Amino acid sequence: MATVTYTLSPAIPLHTMIPAMGGGVAVVPPAIPLGAGIYMICNLNTNSRYAGISGHMRRRFGTRQGSCFSLGFSRANLMGVSAYCGTVGWKNHGDAALAPDNVPGGYQAANMRVKIDHHRYDLEHLMIKAMQYQWPIFTCTNTDKTGPLRNKSTRRTITVRFSLGGVVAAPPVTLAPGATWA
Repeated sequence: MATVTYTLSPAIPLHTMIPAMGGGVAVVPPAIPLGAGIYMICNLNTNSRYAGISGHMRRRFGTRQGSCFSLGFSRANLMGVSAYCGTVGWKNHGDAALAPDNVPGGYQAANMRVKIDHHRYDLEHLMIKAMQYQWPIFTCTNTDKTGPLRNKSTRRTITVRFSLGGVVAAPPVTLAPGATWA
């Protein structure tokens, strides 16, 4: 059995990206990390979520902030919208321990395709699909990497765990040998 763990920060409220008053300075929340990683944005107002990767998280959220500001969103529009930022690690069947944050070459799209139990998987695609089963009440707003994901192994399960702010979401989601997440 392979295990993939997405370790994400506590919720980072995004309403603070918008100035409280017109003419104020717009800033990315300081809790957004400087480096590379994975992220999930949850909107509790609409029960929607978006997931992605970035080689530079603050820059990525800076562009998101610019879009919100340019579209005229107010702080009130972003109340209930939070980001979770972090890393991914995995271990293959027979490995002694989960290696934290073991994406070779960093969090760029080309590097997210890794071998898990002798088969290639895209860790971003796996995250997007696993979230669909971990939190089925949320609508996925991703437009890329949302297609079916098949466990190519005929013998080994893939188990996906999410940790949000140190709390493990239970139970983990599993993809049985040969099964497909639609």
